[in-house]
Amino acid sequence: MKILMISSEAVPFAKSGGLGDAVSALAIALSRLGHDVRLLMPRYYSIPREKLSILDDPMGVPVDDKELWTDVYASTLPLSSVTVYFLDYEAFYGRSGVYGQSSQSEYPDNPERFALLSRAAFQLCRKLKWAPDIMHAHDWPTSLVPAFLSTIERDKGFEKTASVLTIHNLGYQGVYSKEHFPFFGLDWTFFHS
Repeated sequence: MKILMISSEAVPFAKSGGLGDAVSALAIALSRLGHDVRLLMPRYYSIPREKLSILDDPMGVPVDDKELWTDVYASTLPLSSVTVYFLDYEAFYGRSGVYGQSSQSEYPDNPERFALLSRAAFQLCRKLKWAPDIMHAHDWPTSLVPAFLSTIERDKGFEKTASVLTIHNLGYQGVYSKEHFPFFGLDWTFFHS
C-alpha cells in the first residue's frame, strides 16, 4: 500500500511534543511491514538545507486566489527507507519553533502555514507522479487534508485515495477566527462557527 503521512512534526527533524515521536515510529513500522510510506512536513529554520537533497524545480501550491512557490527537499528517516519530503517556504517556516517562538505562544498565521502544508501534499504527489492509497493527516495542522481530498482535489487524480486523520492530542484543536478561512480555498458552506 502507498501511504503519504502529512505532519507538522517528525523525529529527529522537528519535535514539540509526542506527535513527532508517534509519526516517525508509525511510518517506520508501516514501512517494515512492506508498505511504501512517505512523509511530508515543513522544512523549519532548524532543519539545515545542506543536509537535504533538493527536488528539481520549485513547486507551485494554489492557495486563496494565488499560487505560492515552494521548494521541496528530501531525506530519509534514520534507520529506515521512509522518504521524508520537506516543504520549504521561508515566509512560513523560516522561523524558530514549530508552532510559535515558545511552547506558550503560537504564530498568528498558523492556519495559513499549515493550510499550505496540507494543500502541498497534493501538489507533491503530482510532482512525484505518485498517487497514494491513503493520505494520513496527523493532528489539527494537517486536518485540512481530508477536506481538500473530498472537495477541491477529489476529481484531480485522487479518486482512489482515502484519508485518515489521527488526533494525537485533543487539547490542541486549531480553532481560529473566520478571517483565516478564505486562504483555504474551501466553500463557505464548510465553515462552522
